[in-house]
Amino acid sequence: MEAFFDLIAPAVNALVDFVGRFWPSLLLMAGAFLLARSGRRAPRISAPSPRIAYAIVFALSLVTGILTFAFRGEPMHDYADDFGYLLTADTFLHGRLTNPPLPLSAHFDSLYALQRPTYAAVYLPGNGLVLALGRLLSGRDIVGMQIATMLAAVALFWALRGWISDGWAFLVGCLAAVHPTLAAWSNSLHGGALTAFGGALMAGAVGRLRREPKVIDGVAFGAGAVLLAWTRLYEGFVVAAALTILLFVFRRRGLSKPAAAALIVIAAGVGFLMYFDVRVTGHPLKTPYVAYNERYLSAPNFIWERAGIMPRYDHPDFAFIYRHFRSYYFRNRVPAEFLRTVYAETVAHLCTAIPRVRTGAGDSLWLLEILPFAAFLLAAFRDRAAAAIAAALAVAWLSLLAITWFTQPHYAAPSAGLFAVAIGIGFMTLDRWPFGEWLARAAYVAMLVVALIAMISSWRPNGVSDRTRMAETMTRRSGPHLVLVSENCYFYVFNGAEIDAQRIVWARDLGDNADLLRYYADRSVWSVRCGGGDRLAFVRAPLRASVRQAFENYP
Repeated sequence: MEAFFDLIAPAVNALVDFVGRFWPSLLLMAGAFLLARSGRRAPRISAPSPRIAYAIVFALSLVTGILTFAFRGEPMHDYADDFGYLLTADTFLHGRLTNPPLPLSAHFDSLYALQRPTYAAVYLPGNGLVLALGRLLSGRDIVGMQIATMLAAVALFWALRGWISDGWAFLVGCLAAVHPTLAAWSNSLHGGALTAFGGALMAGAVGRLRREPKVIDGVAFGAGAVLLAWTRLYEGFVVAAALTILLFVFRRRGLSKPAAAALIVIAAGVGFLMYFDVRVTGHPLKTPYVAYNERYLSAPNFIWERAGIMPRYDHPDFAFIYRHFRSYYFRNRVPAEFLRTVYAETVAHLCTAIPRVRTGAGDSLWLLEILPFAAFLLAAFRDRAAAAIAAALAVAWLSLLAITWFTQPHYAAPSAGLFAVAIGIGFMTLDRWPFGEWLARAAYVAMLVVALIAMISSWRPNGVSDRTRMAETMTRRSGPHLVLVSENCYFYVFNGAEIDAQRIVWARDLGDNADLLRYYADRSVWSVRCGGGDRLAFVRAPLRASVRQAFENYP
């Protein structure tokens, strides 16, 4: 008898814990079942006219972006990625694709920025163009990301209408417009909004081209592919290839004109990208990212590749980052560790894609939130469209698992359109199940409520980095400034496209700074020391004259 209780007790405890954690989900499911059994019809799912529906989705995204910015404020510039995108935007606003090499470049080595053969960030041009647009229109870079987020929300709704009924497309489109991940991307300099816009254009174009091929949908397909190439080249290529295969599986005739239109757009976009590469790296097929990694990265990009010899790093912050990447690579080469990583990344991305509040009632609605995705997976066994979308999502997910380091939500942005369609198919599938009408509506309300809770709970003011506080201190003093940053300070040395025109120039303190101090003799000099609290100290006032002209041809 004791053996029996030893066997059954853990199961009972697990059941009690499960009910105690998810009782709101279970209660709503039971209520939906009783309503269906009572014979009461569920409310009809309908949508307003297309123009009004698009306007509503756009307005929801606009209000979400405005409120997110109002409560959170300017994003904290504390990531090397952010400064890289800002450098790219600044370069474009100066009318260039790249910048000439900097004099005394050893003092200006920055993470994710090339110094040779030209001075440029390592990133593709897409997000930089968006940030440049924001600054051009309003003086704020982040406005560009907010515009991209609104376009992504509308494009997701457009993609949904290509695959599912207008009623459910409208509801899921509204959910996308207030989704906490999109809201976060609207307030981030390195978010995935523009990439999601491109992926949604491609997914929506495939949904339409499989039914009635039109040239305009071919143009949308090509434009989406270009946006993926300009933002997330690897992940975007995988999603674009999967969608192209799906298109030809669904439709083999009548695609000549749309395909020609798509190819023209893609050729123009890829042509610009190759010209961009030529200007930055000197080679049409070598992106700045590849050129940078050839110098600094010893861990490969993909888990199946062999690691190279670790190069010598001149600065501690470079060594810290790239040794961390190398350690992560070798850990994931161990099968047990790789499986743990797969599990952790899967849960993390699923929680990002399906809104979840990890405390209180939000977490307890998780069962209802995941229901439409589970219904979609079941539908994939008998519905050709669902099976095709599931296959494309699986390929996209496997491509992320192949990356050496832990993937972030914006890595999966090319699949946002596919995932939205999958959720839409899941709701429609639930709606057709016996007793499923009320369950579909309960699941939708749960997802919408949790999305709103998660979004609003993220409305906490962005912090201010020590670097920003120091910059504010210096800008209160007259004249231009030079900051010498100690080698034990990480993530401080970042500059714009016109470094000599900046009010504040951030440079590495290499010990022998005589040439740098002569070059910037007309600037006040400050020093930054780190450890036990970062400290800014005034060094000297500007001298009477600069000898910058003497360095015009400095190698």
